[in-house]
Amino acid sequence: MKPLPFTALALLLLAGLAQGAKLRVPADHATIQAAVGASSAGDVIEVSAGTYFENVVVDSLTDLTLRARGKDKVIIDGGGGSPAIRVSLSTGIKLKNLRVRDATSGIFFSSSFDCAATGCRAASASTAGIRLSGGERITIEGCRVEDSPGDGIVVDSDLCLIADCSVSEVGGDGIHLLAADLITVLDNRIDLAAGHGINNESTPNSLIQQNRIAAPGSYGIVCFAPSTACSLLENRIADSGSSAIYIETGATHHMVMDNVVNGTEGFYGISANGDEVQFRGNKIKNTINSGIFVWAGTSGCLFHENQVKKSGLDGFAVVGTGNALIGNKSSKNPNLDCRDPNPAGSNFYAGNQFGSFGS
Repeated sequence: MKPLPFTALALLLLAGLAQGAKLRVPADHATIQAAVGASSAGDVIEVSAGTYFENVVVDSLTDLTLRARGKDKVIIDGGGGSPAIRVSLSTGIKLKNLRVRDATSGIFFSSSFDCAATGCRAASASTAGIRLSGGERITIEGCRVEDSPGDGIVVDSDLCLIADCSVSEVGGDGIHLLAADLITVLDNRIDLAAGHGINNESTPNSLIQQNRIAAPGSYGIVCFAPSTACSLLENRIADSGSSAIYIETGATHHMVMDNVVNGTEGFYGISANGDEVQFRGNKIKNTINSGIFVWAGTSGCLFHENQVKKSGLDGFAVVGTGNALIGNKSSKNPNLDCRDPNPAGSNFYAGNQFGSFGS
């Protein structure tokens, strides 16, 4: 067999070195923090089953994996005063299958890039189960936040993915988007959040899709001003304390499409207060008030092929002007299938199926 050329041999050696070392806790290092302090780029810290009373800080590191040996077997107790795990000014940090509890934030990514938390679980966090602040491209996937007085997941970093997570029984919002950009919130389950299910406080250009939200204390999904150009697609919302979907005045150019609303404890299925928003193919029933309410001052919106039935008042209540309603269906509502108190021609109607229409 021919010997390998020098360059090929060097590349193989470098590849082997790039794999890093495995640091075991407590076999090699008594604490997780000690293992972090001894780590280098490419290393894996593997933590054995047990409860660790620590506030782990990963600062200014690159390409480090911190993982539990076995799912739900490692608990990091933060003692209530600081994050249980804080990742700051770092790149390529991966957290896997760790449980955190009794902390301000269970897991806190600060000014970090290309990091991820997968299969982690947070409880008893006073501000947020998982918090992202600064940096970009953080992935939170398959994680659980439960029984915490603060928010479930808070995002203030750009280009992040929140997917396949579960948030239950938190004292704030299930998922709270702050001033971030280009966020994807996909296929999450939110139950019994005391605040909003998903709160888009001011995030633009983001996707909120296929989330299931049950019994939030306030809105199911809310887009506050100045959020713009977000897509709310195929979400399912049940028994919201206020309107299931609310678009605030000054929140513009959103797409609200193919969502399903079943029941509200207060107000409307969709509360439309922002301009130039498209509402398409949404299905709404069993609301305590009108199915879709279009506020005074709302204009430039398109309502296309939405279906409303069994609302508590009107199917559609169109108080705003300069909007278009095309191909919608409304039935089995105790008042009117569509109520529009404005002068004729103030809104455009075509191809709708309303059994009753009036002012």
